[in-house]
Amino acid sequence: DEYGVEHTIWTVTDPEQLEFTQAQMADKRLIIADGHHRYETALAYRDEMQGKNGSDRIPMTFFNMNSPGLTILPTHRVLAGLPEFDSKNFFNRAAEFFDNSEGEGVIIGVFTDGRLTSLRLKRSADLAVLMPDLSEKQRSLDVVVLHRLLLEKCLGIMEDAVKKESYIRYFRERDAAITAVREGRAQVAFLLNPTRLDQIRDIAYEGDVLPQKSTDFYPKLLSGLTIYAMDSRP
Repeated sequence: DEYGVEHTIWTVTDPEQLEFTQAQMADKRLIIADGHHRYETALAYRDEMQGKNGSDRIPMTFFNMNSPGLTILPTHRVLAGLPEFDSKNFFNRAAEFFDNSEGEGVIIGVFTDGRLTSLRLKRSADLAVLMPDLSEKQRSLDVVVLHRLLLEKCLGIMEDAVKKESYIRYFRERDAAITAVREGRAQVAFLLNPTRLDQIRDIAYEGDVLPQKSTDFYPKLLSGLTIYAMDSRP
């Protein structure tokens, strides 16, 4: 691939090996780290096909969450095309929930007007009141605080606009997000810390889901290694 990594797959046909693997996985709790929309689509397809022609099976890749090589990268948000964005007004509104003090907690980087500012969520911010529809663990996520407080309450960018990507773009690289603002292609960049594995596990075990683009797992498999054929052949 573009990183010089060679990807290799093998077909396992030994019945004993397959049964052993199935037995080992039988009591494991699985977390869909990436692709829950694809999984929901696969379930709908299975129901539509009534389980025929292999529709009750889907390809999956399993990773050990405790693997030292598993990494979660942050996904930064960049806004462009906002009709009336004014950085001074934005920071004035954000001051209701954030300050510039040092310490632990939710910290979000904001780059605009050629300057990087760190906003730390105030201890006085009552997230249970501000986000009563979310669980305590969901409210603890940096990305949730960004969307609910900075985007929605301070900028008026609601969930529908985020889903349509009306103003928002996503960047894996911090420098690329900042460059987009420096070069005038965007108005403001929000820089996030990566979501922790324990946060993902705890939220998933409670039966809740994470917001869109809140996790970026690395390394990833090369696209196209396997193809899910949806024709009618047995």
